[in-house]
Amino acid sequence: MRNPVVLLSSVLLAAWLVGSCSVLAPESDRELTDLLELLPGIYAGTAPVPGARDGRTQKIFHKIAPIDASQFGARAFYYQLSVGGPDGQPLQQKIFAFKTNPNRPGNRMRAWVFSPGQEAPNLEQRPDSWFYLEAARLMSFPDGCAFRWKRVPGGFEGLVKRERCTFQSEGFGKAVSPNMRYAVFPDRLEWEETLYGPDGKILVSTGGNLIATRQPGNP
Repeated sequence: MRNPVVLLSSVLLAAWLVGSCSVLAPESDRELTDLLELLPGIYAGTAPVPGARDGRTQKIFHKIAPIDASQFGARAFYYQLSVGGPDGQPLQQKIFAFKTNPNRPGNRMRAWVFSPGQEAPNLEQRPDSWFYLEAARLMSFPDGCAFRWKRVPGGFEGLVKRERCTFQSEGFGKAVSPNMRYAVFPDRLEWEETLYGPDGKILVSTGGNLIATRQPGNP
């Protein structure tokens, strides 16, 4: 016969775990709902000109738009960083996706990156293309590289820490570990990124926190 004390402890532990999940899941759901209402938009700001050593900057536009591409995740978004306007020449094109399963460990956003020229600009305007996107054809990252989002005063912040994220970069030809931060608020998007090589030296950086102001209209 099993020890009644051990049996009681097991029952209490199981009840605590069930109760904890029932409390945490609704809170994660509430945060995800609020985050996904705030995240889409067009944002305009400035960023250093890539490769320039004289401190030159250029006007850049972030565009984040929901798309129907459940092959990536329950809630998927198209992200475009461009110059010459929000529909201008892309510097980066990505897919962002969130899972909505109730047992998820908080709200995490995975990212897939298009190679330069792989996809025509402004994917959010071509819904006939969404179904044919293949995650296997895009650059993906380990689970540790997912953005971990949390509520902060006035908005949300998503972080990738170099301590838990390393991937092999074709562009640099070596392992890369990034520190990345996105923060979204009703009036702005904040963006910060630094990539480190295996020796701990900085490969490329935004040079600090960049701020882009939310623009009128929808992407």
